[in-house]
Amino acid sequence: IGFPTADALGKTGVEISGSVITINVDAGSDYTYDEAIGSDVTRVVKTGSGRLIINVDNSSFKGAVDINEGVLLITHCGALGRSDAANRLLDGPITVANKAQLYTKLIRQGQSFEQLSKRLILSGNGPDGADNKSKGALVAHPSGTAAGGSYVQDAWIAHVELAGDAMINIVDSRNVKIEDVT
Repeated sequence: IGFPTADALGKTGVEISGSVITINVDAGSDYTYDEAIGSDVTRVVKTGSGRLIINVDNSSFKGAVDINEGVLLITHCGALGRSDAANRLLDGPITVANKAQLYTKLIRQGQSFEQLSKRLILSGNGPDGADNKSKGALVAHPSGTAAGGSYVQDAWIAHVELAGDAMINIVDSRNVKIEDVT
C-alpha cells in the first residue's frame, strides 16, 4: 500500500481516505491536530518536514502511525492510542522513518507515557538540522513545567526495534525507562 508524500498533498493539511488519516505539515510550520482519532482509523501518516502536534486523548485508537518526515510531537499520554501488554504486538506499530522524529513531551501534570507501550520501529537519527538536544528518531522528554512550578513525569517505552543507525535521545533520564530493545 502506498501512502501520500508531502509532494502529493502539496501544502499543510489533512486528507482522510477511508480509514487512513494523512497529515502533511510544510517546512517551518507547526500544525496542531486536535480532532479525535478513533477506533475506526487504521493508520495515521505524518508527512512534510514541519512539526505536527497531537495533544488530545486518542486511547481507543489501535492503528499504526507512520512518521515519514519531520516531527510528530505528542503532549498527551493517549495521543497515539494505548496498547496493553497482551496486544502490544497486535496493535499497529509506531514507525519513524529516517529523517523523521517522534518527540514526547508531557505538559499536563499526573500523566506518564504509557501509550508508548505500542511497538516502536525507529530508523535514523532524526530530522536534518536538529540540534543535539533535539536529535534522534525518538526524543523522550518527560519533564514539563506547570503554572506555579516545574514537575517531572515518567516516560515508559517498551518494545523498541532499532533499524540501522537509529538514535534515541533522552532529554531527562531521571524518569525514563526503555525496555525490550531489539
